[in-house]
Amino acid sequence: NDFYARDGSRRVTTGYRQKQKAGIVITPPFGYFKDKNTNQVEIVPEAAETIHLIFASYLSGMGLKAIARMLNEEKRKTPAQMQMALLGKRMPERLETEIKKKYLWDGTMVGRLLKDEAYTGTLICHKSERNKINKTFRFTEAAEQFRHENYLPPIITREMWEQVQELMNMRKKDNVRAGQIKTGATGFEREKKNALTVEQQKLFFDYMLNSPKDRH
Repeated sequence: NDFYARDGSRRVTTGYRQKQKAGIVITPPFGYFKDKNTNQVEIVPEAAETIHLIFASYLSGMGLKAIARMLNEEKRKTPAQMQMALLGKRMPERLETEIKKKYLWDGTMVGRLLKDEAYTGTLICHKSERNKINKTFRFTEAAEQFRHENYLPPIITREMWEQVQELMNMRKKDNVRAGQIKTGATGFEREKKNALTVEQQKLFFDYMLNSPKDRH
């Protein structure tokens, strides 16, 4: 039985990989919806507006947690909520911690969206790999992934996505340096640590000056 289970799992995985390699979208990322009648992937306007807000807010200097709080305050649908709405399903009535967390924005969720290259139109398949039999999970290397350029209708520009990646890398370096500062920092030092660097300000102002007025 174990042999047949492993063989069946291997066949399913192989078939799934072939679909990924061919660029057949299984589950589109947040912001998109696949029409089962036409097999076309379309932009969900409400979700696209949220994505624009997330990217613009990050470039304006807001942090991941601050953006998440803003989205929750504005009651913007999370990916899980949007998926349920698109499928015509009702929200669960139970309010256990794990249920509530699923339907609230958090910094990790915001960061994941900011890193997703799909919003520029590039579909990347096989980003991770899960083995249900061995119960293992890992993120794949770039060489193992399948890239499909200009596959999805873009929601943001390539320039905006690259600006965000550069800003995220800069902030990551700043956080590493900030972690080396002693806990007894003065108010001035804390203010300096939280302020935008000149490079970060330039990225934001370049975006505001060069982006079209209608970003939707």
